Amino acid sequence: MQTRSRLKDIAQNLKLDVSTVSRGLRGSQRVKPDTREIILAEAERLSFHPNLLARSLVKKASNLILYLTANFREYEADLPAAAMSRTLAGYGYTLLLGLHFNKSDIFIHLLVSFRQGAFNGLIITPSREDEALKKRIAACADLPVIFMDRHYKNIRGTIVTSDNAQGVALLVNELKNEKCSAVIDLFTEQTSVQAVRADALHSLCKKKYRIYFNIADCTEEGKTVAIFSSSQGRIRRALQNYPLLAKRNRILAMTFDAWDYEHPSVAGAYYCLQDLEKMGETAAELLLEQIQGKRKIGRNYMRRIPVLGIRQYGA
Repeated sequence: MQTRSRLKDIAQNLKLDVSTVSRGLRGSQRVKPDTREIILAEAERLSFHPNLLARSLVKKASNLILYLTANFREYEADLPAAAMSRTLAGYGYTLLLGLHFNKSDIFIHLLVSFRQGAFNGLIITPSREDEALKKRIAACADLPVIFMDRHYKNIRGTIVTSDNAQGVALLVNELKNEKCSAVIDLFTEQTSVQAVRADALHSLCKKKYRIYFNIADCTEEGKTVAIFSSSQGRIRRALQNYPLLAKRNRILAMTFDAWDYEHPSVAGAYYCLQDLEKMGETAAELLLEQIQGKRKIGRNYMRRIPVLGIRQYGA
């Protein structure tokens, strides 16, 4: 039985470092094109990887783009995915959907597949903060990657998101007619997007309303209290854990996630209408520019898409 070839075998035959061979097989731009072609040719000769994969890396013709997100329901991923697919199809690329369900093992498996050259590019909506995931994502910094909607702090890259400061301003503006006395900030600072939302909220509310950073600290009674969060799920869980707040006050839910159901503890709900289709189209366009060499990979850049407005639940 023939022994399976290893990275070390290719490196020894070509008198290269194993790390150089590894990068070359992944199509990294850190390896010169001539060297990369030699590496891939040797890998094909030794049957190190399936020949089709090696050829696709040489020609950069796998024509597959991965959109990695949590799930369709929570993030309305069908809207940006449809826009991405239409945009990419015009350039001969096929969009594949990878759902990680906020589970690190699935997330990492798909990232490893991307790193190994299974896809030409990646559009990613990161899951919750996780150091292991951050390291895996950082390891893809030399490949075509676009972050959409969210982005981990301290990781370089291009992100497409809503104009979050604009969205918060429109939500706060709805409080004028609600006789609100206090706001609760349930935005987290795990991502750059959340930080922008929190900063905008504090800037707009600090002279008008009392601000609580923890729902447990809110001492209001007989008032109208607005709870701000990126998702309706976070508001739901907070009210479930602190039911007395809703019993003592009139609660308003203010979120970037479409509010789509009746809640016994919520008197009114407002949500920001994000232009998810435009975000998906823009993410695909920027990714294509990276693949085509028109935009530098790994550069810090944020494209803000204007929000469409505010909608009141039930109105």
